Amino acid sequence: MNAVEQFPYCDRNPASAGLDLMPDLPIVLRHQTHSLSAVALVDSGASISVLPYSLGVQLGLDWNSQKAHITLAGTLAHVGARGIVVEAVVGQLTPARLALAWANSDQVPSLLGQFNFFQVFDICFFRTRGFFEIRPPGVAPLP
Repeated sequence: MNAVEQFPYCDRNPASAGLDLMPDLPIVLRHQTHSLSAVALVDSGASISVLPYSLGVQLGLDWNSQKAHITLAGTLAHVGARGIVVEAVVGQLTPARLALAWANSDQVPSLLGQFNFFQVFDICFFRTRGFFEIRPPGVAPLP
């Protein structure tokens, strides 16, 4: 397993000449026997990690059996959410357990926020250099 993974910023709008670069992270999520590949925004300003409804369904989750009600904030405050725990694989790093707010809408983005993505990984943003790094806590940055 690698100790540090680097990912390029993704240009969401190539017509903007690099002004719309975002730290979009390819990630594999697993729950029981289900897994899916997704892309989520690594968002240091998000309080919580969020999963759109259809991705939870693809993971085999049942909305009515999830008992942990989550209150989202900001522009997502009107969306109901349930707390779930899944396994996440980032590149070649050791899989980690992530707590997510599974939103009752597909009109929300996949977000990796402070709780708990930033608690299980260290993230370094190098926007001017066009990449970001993800590493387990305690691993030194690449030179």
